[in-house]
Amino acid sequence: MNSLSKGQELIKRLLEITDKVLQFWINARRAIKKAQVKLKEIFKGKEVKFQKDDLVLYFNKALVAWHDIKFVNKWKGSYEISHMLNKGAYKLTIDGNLIKGTVNKNLLKKYYTKDT
Repeated sequence: MNSLSKGQELIKRLLEITDKVLQFWINARRAIKKAQVKLKEIFKGKEVKFQKDDLVLYFNKALVAWHDIKFVNKWKGSYEISHMLNKGAYKLTIDGNLIKGTVNKNLLKKYYTKDT
C-alpha cells in the first residue's frame, strides 16, 4: 500500500512538472525576444563602413568547419580595400595584387597597426 502511494505521488509530481514546462518555454521565449530587441537597439547605428584604402582582415570561412584546428587564427590579412561596390561588397588587394571575386562586409573587420 505504501509503495502504491509513492508511485502515485511520483506520477502526480511528474504531471506538475510537465504542466510547468510550457510556461517555462513561454518565459524563455519572451526573455530571448527582449534581449534581441535590446541588442538590436545597441548596434543599430554602429554599422561599420569601410573606405577605399582602408586596411582590413578577411575571415576565412573554410576554417570554421574544421574542429581540429580550434585555436588557429581564422582572420587573414591585412588586405587593402580597392573598390567599394553596392550592398556591402568590396574588392580587396594584397601587396598591390587584386584578389579574385568580391568580399561581403560581414566577413571583414578593421585592421589596426601596432603604431595606431
